[in-house]
Amino acid sequence: EIKSDGQFNVVWKTPAPVKAKPWSPYIEGNDKKKDEPEMKK
Repeated sequence: EIKSDGQFNVVWKTPAPVKAKPWSPYIEGNDKKKDEPEMKK
């Protein structure tokens, strides 16, 4: 929610940090992409 002064009210919080997903599950072909980068040797 945005207050009249332009600041935000917290609407909800998660109990712990949420890990971002780098690829959208709604785009075809993204299910084949890895979520973590490969380590270079």
